[in-house]
Amino acid sequence: MSNLHVLRCLCILIAIDPLGPILADDKPKKPNLIWITADDLGYGDLGCYGQRTIETPNLDRMASKGLRFTHFYSGATVCAPSSSVLMTGMHHGHTRERGNSGLANPTPQALQDNDLTVAKVLQQGGCRTALIGKWGLGDVGPAETGLPRKQGFNYFFGYLNQPHAHNHFPSFLLKNEERIAIPNVITPVGETNAGYAENPKVFADDLFVGEAIKFVEENQSDPFYLYKIQPKKESDHVAYFGDWMSTATDLAGVAPPNNTDSLSFAPTLLGTKAKQKEHEFLYREFHEGGFKQAAL
Repeated sequence: MSNLHVLRCLCILIAIDPLGPILADDKPKKPNLIWITADDLGYGDLGCYGQRTIETPNLDRMASKGLRFTHFYSGATVCAPSSSVLMTGMHHGHTRERGNSGLANPTPQALQDNDLTVAKVLQQGGCRTALIGKWGLGDVGPAETGLPRKQGFNYFFGYLNQPHAHNHFPSFLLKNEERIAIPNVITPVGETNAGYAENPKVFADDLFVGEAIKFVEENQSDPFYLYKIQPKKESDHVAYFGDWMSTATDLAGVAPPNNTDSLSFAPTLLGTKAKQKEHEFLYREFHEGGFKQAAL
């Protein structure tokens, strides 16, 4: 589950036990929510959106079994602010992280103790939370306020910063804050964790898939049924990463923060379009090389 963005492929899996409302305690079960993002993958790169040069059968099959959005946007133009929009439900003009500051100055890119993430809100509502893949909003050292487990995740496995994540055959990954050695030989680049593989043996993405499946298996108390959402459907509803805050809390029955730029698209997912609220605008900026442009 990679957390990185220019314009992205999005998959939301919602699992609900439909028998929940008629159990003895007469309380519906909360859904299992899985958010999957693919780094630097635009919708034009996928067969399910009309692309015919590169084969993407697994993602195409996944899209055919649910609802496909045609106007869903990332939170920003680059990694850190887009991730921050996703985590906080604030648009690019309001969220703390406005651009990629880099490892030389990681603090402006890190979430702070008083930031309220969707993971924190769900965790406080009784959900088990995990982040598997790339983070980019906190690191060991000066930016440790943004470490995943300080921002609402019970479990983390992956890369903490962008340069490290550029290599899919790394010599180590992080499990929570502990380095886990990976049997790949790399040539380091610079003084960061960046590098490239000389003798690649283990593909990090395979490890991420295994960890994600393991987390789901260990944290589902009962078998659940997919209740996703009718298959082979399409929506032109305009939404973006920041809407995940209200959508996730809506589906989980948890109160969202009072002050966000987030609108729940749960009505669209669940087929009650008449209840769907619409954005007046979406906003993003581009800060790399100095503030140059904004889009409204």
